[in-house]
Amino acid sequence: MRSRVTVLTYHAIGECPAGDDPAELFMPLRLFESHMRFLARWRKVIPLEAAVTGASHAGRPAVAVTFDDGYRSVMEHAAPTLSRLSIPATVFVPTRWIGLHNTWDQPYACPLDILGAEELVEAEKTGIRVESHGHAHIDYETSSAEEVRHDIRQSLEQLTEILGRRPGFLAYPFGRSSPEARRIVAEEGLSAAFSISRPAAGPYGIERVGLRPGHGLGVFALKTSGRWNASWRQSSVGSAAAAVLRPVLLRRRPGEPSDP
Repeated sequence: MRSRVTVLTYHAIGECPAGDDPAELFMPLRLFESHMRFLARWRKVIPLEAAVTGASHAGRPAVAVTFDDGYRSVMEHAAPTLSRLSIPATVFVPTRWIGLHNTWDQPYACPLDILGAEELVEAEKTGIRVESHGHAHIDYETSSAEEVRHDIRQSLEQLTEILGRRPGFLAYPFGRSSPEARRIVAEEGLSAAFSISRPAAGPYGIERVGLRPGHGLGVFALKTSGRWNASWRQSSVGSAAAAVLRPVLLRRRPGEPSDP
């Protein structure tokens, strides 16, 4: 049986109490490691470039791993596991915040430091590909065409200077875009762009599957099966199935919302 490629999205890796992680950005390291071991054993992990082709894969479901925002914890905590299991990954970084920390979310008690320029170069040496997350982490769904184009160009110029190559991919900040934003991304010469949990919209609206701290192996197996996508979840059949599976598969932290 052939299935679509699943592109996964993580943010920060490490421990952060639920009450201090309102946006659910932190994936506990132990759980992340169990996710990666599951992929290594039961899935075919491919580079993001291979996922962009849109080809289906026979045999084990194909999965690509990505991280948004370029947090330092990706190199500190995720990179050793990825290297040990030979899992390729991509990190999307907002260039305005390189070497700084996340200030677009509400203040966090847990560290959300973003990789510096030298660390991004080192990430590529370890096998973690660096791509664009825009520049200032603005919302491309609501920003003007002029703002979107300026933001993309600033990001591409800065990453080209740091990496010595022009990025080919962009992940939309906040995981969302608009038809106008997707048109501009194409005009700026990028090869593909990615959303989160939005129905697929061509090469400049490739859906990624978001993961939350409470997603144990049951939910993870479902989300990496090649069958979990926004169009299916929003259908009457998918909605009914999710309602049945949710209490069975979702392992929640105290205070965590129930919707997977």
